[in-house]
Amino acid sequence: MGQALFIGLSPLITRLYNPYQFSQFALFSSFIFILYPLFSGRYEFAIVTAKNEEDSKRLFLVSLCLMFFYSVIFLSIFFILSTKDKEFLNLNMLQTWLYFIPLGVALQSLFITLKTYANRYQKFTLVSKSLLINSFVKVLVCIAI
Repeated sequence: MGQALFIGLSPLITRLYNPYQFSQFALFSSFIFILYPLFSGRYEFAIVTAKNEEDSKRLFLVSLCLMFFYSVIFLSIFFILSTKDKEFLNLNMLQTWLYFIPLGVALQSLFITLKTYANRYQKFTLVSKSLLINSFVKVLVCIAI
């Protein structure tokens, strides 16, 4: 349902933005989906298979702490990088969006960690609703920005 929503509204999204803006969005999204495993440490997979509730809570907290730590580190790095370094890494294309990458990655890591935590406790209706809401919010953000 969530993917159908995005696919159904993609013609509208492609009409709202020119190819350069669409490529900025694609690059921004790529950074988010490449970096989010680093931010969470992929501990969310261990949350489901933890032997007891205490271990799953600890893994959840470790994942959140890593997410916060890497968000601060990456934001600091993006502020410290000189213009030449950004040009070399081809990050100038993102302009202001560069500074939103750590936030986007942190939110994606948080969403997946929370989804996995809910999965452990078999809250499948909550997981399905959250996936639908996530897709809806992503489409709204694409249209609103």
